[in-house]
Amino acid sequence: MKKHSITRMLLATAILFLTAATSFGQCVIPITDSQPYVEDFEGDGFDCWTVETNGGNWTLLDGTNSNVASFTYENNGDEARLISPTLDMSAIGGATFSFSYAMMGIFENDVLEVSYRSSENDAWHLLGAYSFSDYENFYEETFELENLSATYQVSFLGRGLGGMYIFVDNIEIMSTMGCARPVSLYADEITASSAMLHWSTTGNETSWTIEMSGREYEVDEQPYLMEDLMP
Repeated sequence: MKKHSITRMLLATAILFLTAATSFGQCVIPITDSQPYVEDFEGDGFDCWTVETNGGNWTLLDGTNSNVASFTYENNGDEARLISPTLDMSAIGGATFSFSYAMMGIFENDVLEVSYRSSENDAWHLLGAYSFSDYENFYEETFELENLSATYQVSFLGRGLGGMYIFVDNIEIMSTMGCARPVSLYADEITASSAMLHWSTTGNETSWTIEMSGREYEVDEQPYLMEDLMP
């Protein structure tokens, strides 16, 4: 029986600078049905990641004993793209890409664009764009990837438009033949204490683990009515 988590994590407000991003252009990481790619920016930090800067920068920050990648800048319009190692996905038939993110702003919000490319000569293909401010929470997104290749990369483009920070963490790219993450998660029928959760699967999953506010719920049906929520 296959399961997977849908996670919502808290973001600490106290942040400490650790180190600047460094480019490593020669890494190639294979992904197989049994071997996903996971990056939480602990340990080697930005090892094998590269930063293309146009005024902005991506750095490592420490928040509540856990590193996150953070976009910062000086002038409105500054940009920087954080690019993953080269991922060899030629051995798998499908893959999902998940990550967590948060954004901080007061009067204006910055923009985070998430993209992929099949090779270094390929154009970046947009998967999603975000612009908001939430001082307390990380959000998780999952996409099903297309055009898999032996020279695949994903990236996070930060664009400064008057906000404060963009944070990215907990990146996972895995074969859909494994315990693939659900995609297209959304909620409707929302009341003060309940919400109907919907998602799509990319593999043969028949059960899931929903993690909410530190508690885990084992479910074997979808959509699922989450009840007894705090207003």
